[in-house]
Amino acid sequence: MQTVDLQRAIGLIQLVKTLHDNNQWEAAKEHYQTLREMLTWIIARCLEHQIEFRERLTTARTEITLMDDLVRQDIIQGIEEDDRSRLNQNLNNIQSDLEELASVMGFGESQEETK
Repeated sequence: MQTVDLQRAIGLIQLVKTLHDNNQWEAAKEHYQTLREMLTWIIARCLEHQIEFRERLTTARTEITLMDDLVRQDIIQGIEEDDRSRLNQNLNNIQSDLEELASVMGFGESQEETK
């Protein structure tokens, strides 16, 4: 797994949060599937000893599915401010996990380069 893959996922999360903030729900929901696929790809490439990260990212992928379902259901009626806050908090948590993994990966990559 490359740090750049994690950075792409982080960037996509940031885009989705911006779309949420701007009430662009139709556009946001189009990115959930891509984000799930990215998380699946990252999970598959986690090293064996990264069990905790794999579990957190698997939970994150489930959260993305739940967000997608909520937005698709509520988009007709309008998204409540509480839902928007919860969606963005979930995305913040996922983003934080990805940033932590990217930090660990970046450190590991720089260590291997010096060997």
